[in-house]
Amino acid sequence: MTFSGAYATAQDPRINTEASRKKLTGNVDLIPGQDPFEAVVYANIAYNTLLSHVENVAADQRVKTLAEFRQRCDAIFQSGRPLPLDPDDVSLARILNLDHFEKDYDARPMATGVGLPVYPMKSMPIVTFLKDGVKIPPDVVTQVRAQLPEIWLAWRGQ
Repeated sequence: MTFSGAYATAQDPRINTEASRKKLTGNVDLIPGQDPFEAVVYANIAYNTLLSHVENVAADQRVKTLAEFRQRCDAIFQSGRPLPLDPDDVSLARILNLDHFEKDYDARPMATGVGLPVYPMKSMPIVTFLKDGVKIPPDVVTQVRAQLPEIWLAWRGQ
């Protein structure tokens, strides 16, 4: 048994396994819609977008009290309109190279007359989010609303 710290990182099996996994996933063509990065981004995009807007309110120095903070956040919660993506999420989508379009295997293939049929392309959710913003579900609003005191405390310490 080798205890942690008793060997160099070049010999660390966890690091070597992760490096091999990254190398493999970078070279394997994944089934459309099965990209694990896309799955994580789409699962959390509504929460991250709303949290970003709430944190912008918390960072605004014109907002002096928790009551003012809650009032401004309630205006965001009650607006009901889609919120624009945070610039960090836009850059994350670019870094992760999220597909903007992919083949729609659920649609009827189009005959080309030569060779295999061609599937039409469909736009992915990131295209809609970039263009129209993110619709925030009520359960995400409830989750963030419950965290308002902690967010205020984290940003202001009061």
